[in-house]
Amino acid sequence: MRGRAAPKSCEPSLRRAASKVALRDSAQLAGRVTKQGCLFYSKMKELSVDSRIGGLGDVWMRLHALHAVSKLTTALRIHVAVVPALAEIAQRVFGEHLTIATEPGRNSIVFSHRGLSDLAPRILRGERFNAAFRSTVRQDGPARSVRDLANDSLFELLSATGRVFLTDPSCVEHYSGWLQVSGLPHASRIPWNDARDQLQEDLLELRARLRAHVPERPEGDLVIFPSGTSFQAMPPEYAAEHFADAVFAFHVHDRYRERFAAPGLRVASFDSPTSLLALASRFHRVVATDSFPSHLLQTYSPRAIIALSHFPRRRIVHPGFDGQVVDSTAPCCPCLTVVRREGARCVAGRADCLVWHDPAYAEKLRVALAHHVV
Repeated sequence: MRGRAAPKSCEPSLRRAASKVALRDSAQLAGRVTKQGCLFYSKMKELSVDSRIGGLGDVWMRLHALHAVSKLTTALRIHVAVVPALAEIAQRVFGEHLTIATEPGRNSIVFSHRGLSDLAPRILRGERFNAAFRSTVRQDGPARSVRDLANDSLFELLSATGRVFLTDPSCVEHYSGWLQVSGLPHASRIPWNDARDQLQEDLLELRARLRAHVPERPEGDLVIFPSGTSFQAMPPEYAAEHFADAVFAFHVHDRYRERFAAPGLRVASFDSPTSLLALASRFHRVVATDSFPSHLLQTYSPRAIIALSHFPRRRIVHPGFDGQVVDSTAPCCPCLTVVRREGARCVAGRADCLVWHDPAYAEKLRVALAHHVV
């Protein structure tokens, strides 16, 4: 996700403010070093994060990663604030090792994709932020301007004080859930290989909890979750040409369903994560674009087929997922994701992703579906 550009991020006043925070916090931090030379984070017994910002798919991936951190770190309890829509199911799945709440705990680290001009006033008030996606924007985005480079320097300065947490650039090519938490206290000391192994080990346990909550009882053939907040959404013309007999599932407030209902395609609705799973549980084959349903379904069932467009699988598919994945064939993947609005176009200038116009992608999707013939 792209952080919003900060047009005034290089103004002297903002630089002075950031420098004041850096100097003040460096002095405070100096008094919190243990005899062994480890920062005070080594002494923390609780890590509190505010994970209410971002798409539900991002939040779900963070929960997987934070669960792995909790399993790998002794004597640590992680308090996670999530939006109310996820609270119940997150508690059911991750509650044994994470404290799930709808309000942030004391001194929480806030997940944010905002630029420094937005964060600076809150940083000066003592708040802390996790700016993990800056690494992604720096790697996938266009050439850095002088303003961007100055902004980067200020973020690095604040990172040294513990006010802003940044992800090591090497994590950009790992699972996004891990990318988003790997700069946090405790997580930053865990090697990716250990985190990956723990994520893989955890998945069957977490899947069992979801299936106890929503048992699988497949009767229908194929349901597709075609939507998404960006241009990964499957066009209705493509759906009618390739999957005329499928059922297409949308959130009750997703107006994109109207474009599927208009030509006579069958549509269904869900209004919560539990009802999403209840709908998916009734079908033998389940397809989802890269969106929140795909992340929830990766946890839930190996019958899910994940149709990628924006990102390579190593970034977006859970390391333990054992279902079918249709890799993107778009030459512009990875994509700088933007919100899809009426009449809008992606960064490459398309009204929908190039994968939906590629016969090779359609064939890969057909082959994946053939693995789950009823």
